[in-house]
Parts: sequence; C-alpha cells; structure tokens
Amino acid sequence: MSRPPLLPLLVFTLALGALHGADPVTTSSIPAPSAFATTPPAPSAISAETAAKLIAARPKLPPLVQPIAPKPADETPDLRETDKPQNGIVRLPKYVVREARPPVFREQDIYTPQALSRRLAKRYYPEWYRAFTGLIHYTPLALFFPSAEASAMAQFAEDERLRNKAEFADYAAMLMTSSPASGVRLRSEAQQAFMPPSDFGWHKMTD
Repeated sequence: MSRPPLLPLLVFTLALGALHGADPVTTSSIPAPSAFATTPPAPSAISAETAAKLIAARPKLPPLVQPIAPKPADETPDLRETDKPQNGIVRLPKYVVREARPPVFREQDIYTPQALSRRLAKRYYPEWYRAFTGLIHYTPLALFFPSAEASAMAQFAEDERLRNKAEFADYAAMLMTSSPASGVRLRSEAQQAFMPPSDFGWHKMTD
C-alpha cells in the first residue's frame, strides 16, 4: 500500500492557518504569575489598640449551654422525680437515723402509784361507784367493798398479765414454725410465768 504525498497535505495546513489568522502558540502568550496575585486588604478603620479596648469593654454574656456539675458518687437520685408512681402516692426520700431510739414509757412508769390508781379508777368504774366506795371507806362495809382505786389496780394487773401471756403465746406460735420443740417449751414456760396467784394449776385443764 502506497503512502499519500506529504507536499499537498503541508500546503493544505498552511492555507487553513492563513484563513483563520491563527498565530503559533508561544510562551509570551501565557500570562505572568503576577496576574493571579490576590488584591491586598483594605486598611482598617480603627487601630488594633482601639479594637482591643472595645472587645474588653463589651458585656460578658453567660454561655448558652450551662455546664453540668458532676454529682457525687454516693448521691442517689430522687425517686420523686425519676420514678413517679402511677397511682399518685407521694414517695418520701430515704433517711438514715443513727441516733438511739427514745425510751418507751409505760403507763405505770409515768404516774405515781396514787395518781395511777385514781386514773385507773376513772377508767374502770363510774363516778357513782367511786363516790360510794369513798363514803364507806371508814365503815365496816369497807371489808366487803374495797375502794375503787384498789379494785382498779387489781383489774389493771390482771389485764397486764393477760396481755403479756397473749404476747408470749404469739411468739411461741411463730417459733413453732421453725422449731416445734422450742415453741412448745416457750409456750409452757409462758403459762407458768403468767399463772394468776389464785390459780392452783387448773389453767392446765383450760389452756
């Protein structure tokens, strides 16, 4: 296969360049690097010292987001805020009391024997009976009708005996659930300890 003649192609290329007025590319047509330089900033209206004074004089505003202070490790959350009940019951915070418990005074520990007997007489007997026993106090009828105060003290002692006996019976019943032998022994000892003075063993037939 024969190659095309080079002379006609060269003449055709030169003719096209003459028609379009294209100049050959030279390095002089590339813009200088200085043409891409940035424009220098405009001079400031105030000095740097004045700007620093204005910044120092402006009011200090609080930050938009306040930092959260760390909570102590032993601080427990308040259940009234974190765990609100659905039924409306108010939950109180927990308190730890390290002081000794106050003593529990009984009625016989607060009053003197005379004041206690008068108080018990008002509790157990009506006013007319107290007046009647007071009138016959210095008469032979006092042998058959003791004073209201003495009768009230005897009745109070009997109530205390029955209350203590019932309390120890409850303790014995609870103890029998874990140790039947110990529960039976405690109940027997409680019956003997709280036996009434006038009872000569007949309680064993009724208890």
